[in-house]
Amino acid sequence: MLLLGFLAAEASPYLPSDDETLFQSSASSKAKKVKKLAQALKAQPQNQELTYLVANQYLALGKAQADLRFYSYASAALEYWISQQDCPLELLLLEADIKQYEHKFEQALEILQRVLKEDELNQVALAMRAAIFHELGEYSKSNQDCRQLENQLLQTTCLALNQSILEPELAYQTLSRLEFVRDDASQWALTIAAEIAARLAKPLEAELYYRRAIAIDDHDVFLLGSYADFLLDQGEYRRVLELLADKQEIEILALRYKLAQSLGASDA
Repeated sequence: MLLLGFLAAEASPYLPSDDETLFQSSASSKAKKVKKLAQALKAQPQNQELTYLVANQYLALGKAQADLRFYSYASAALEYWISQQDCPLELLLLEADIKQYEHKFEQALEILQRVLKEDELNQVALAMRAAIFHELGEYSKSNQDCRQLENQLLQTTCLALNQSILEPELAYQTLSRLEFVRDDASQWALTIAAEIAARLAKPLEAELYYRRAIAIDDHDVFLLGSYADFLLDQGEYRRVLELLADKQEIEILALRYKLAQSLGASDA
């Protein structure tokens, strides 16, 4: 949840036509298991642990599939608790995460304010708010939250992301000096470095950073989408097909796959 770039992902989630399509297209036994848990939650909506479990797993499925319907299911699971004055912070953070993924930024900010009023240094809330302020173009406010992040890699990347809007070369130099390990924070930083390198017309450097990010997790839908877009811009259509060959159940990746097929055929 601390991955700012992914929290503010630009990709629009795919919305299937009905529930049957949803659970077939996900090709996931996890989706069916969560659906059973959600049915149990209807009988005991005040069960805090079950609420968190259902909402968190639906949210994870939404992120994995870039699928808006899962976010709606997650929000529905939280409905009882969100209206309570004593709603636990972890449930508020899930709701805020859902709202920002739905691009309902003002609602997300209101929820985050509830969290930060009670815990002013809550790291997840600060990271999420920094991402939303960045998306809204309020870079000064975003920087204020970035500076309160205790993880130095996240803090540096957060600030560099804002700096990259007006000073991409300086932001890139900052990121290029960082040391990375095999964790989520490093994957996000590598992805941001790759995207800035691409903007600066440094394709070899961008390729290197994308590969290092993919090596940490080759299932992240937003990273795969970003890398595929880079390869499309480079005219590497065959490599897009190889990258996304087994990702056809995810609509936003399937669209890139079809585009690569079309462009590759036209170049043949």
